[in-house]
Amino acid sequence: MDWLEQLVEARIRAWEREVRAGTAPPPPAETVLAEGLEVQLWRELVALRKLVRERPEAERAAIRARSADLELQLWVLLERSGRPLAAARLQAALHAL
Repeated sequence: MDWLEQLVEARIRAWEREVRAGTAPPPPAETVLAEGLEVQLWRELVALRKLVRERPEAERAAIRARSADLELQLWVLLERSGRPLAAARLQAALHAL
């Protein structure tokens, strides 16, 4: 047995001792995955598109600028991850809103 296997074996034995003694930490809670960055950006873009229709003209420029920034982030993220078709379809869907 090499040193790595011995280390693993020692840690397993230590954990078994903790379990028997009742001092082992509880198992981790169920993991809930958060939405991906793409989904978060998309939801915010859709919300901003709806918001720009409801706000007075004075506020629309700032909302449109924020929307353009988020849109660029989303397209770069999709293009960088090798999903140009997804980027094109989402862009078409966004402009149809």
